[in-house]
Amino acid sequence: MTDAYQERYIRHQAKKKEQLMRSEGETPKRLGDEYRASTLELLKHRRSQRIFNSEPVADDILEAIIDSARYAPNSCNRHWIQIMVVKDRTEKSLLNGILVGGVGWCFRADTIILFIADPNAYKSPNEKDFMHYADVGFTAMNMWLTAEAHNVGACYINPNIMPVNKEIFAQRFGVGVFCGALAIGNYDIQHKNLDFKPILLKVKK
Repeated sequence: MTDAYQERYIRHQAKKKEQLMRSEGETPKRLGDEYRASTLELLKHRRSQRIFNSEPVADDILEAIIDSARYAPNSCNRHWIQIMVVKDRTEKSLLNGILVGGVGWCFRADTIILFIADPNAYKSPNEKDFMHYADVGFTAMNMWLTAEAHNVGACYINPNIMPVNKEIFAQRFGVGVFCGALAIGNYDIQHKNLDFKPILLKVKK
């Protein structure tokens, strides 16, 4: 039985070794000032949007948000992330009661995207406890920023599920490692970043 994840890992390692040995790559594409300014504006504009209206997200925009996941950094190019798109009202109401971080609001989202990790993707004991969460973090942010670029609100829901509800979640949404969700929807009023002040990071030299 073939292991697609391990095959991708081996190909990635071989390609990385070749790049390091030959110092070869592509001709750099220099992006202009306008692109840079718009990207920074997008980053500053992002919010954790938890209040949505009843207007559905257009199919082509939802497809663009989901497609952006393919371009997110992924550990050794394994691409193990399974994405489940939840739009049914009953299922969203179920998630509203199960996902601790989404209680009381996530059912109002047009779409809830679940991130499920395949536990077979990682082999090293040093990776199995955390690497899937790191990969989902990059993936979710790619999708989040794509939503913002289309003027669609989004908010990440952490993977916390009360023990009593874990079996219910697994029965309906499948087994694997649940790594969180992204609620997506249109809105009338955008949340403010309350008391937000840019944090000066201390750089240790």
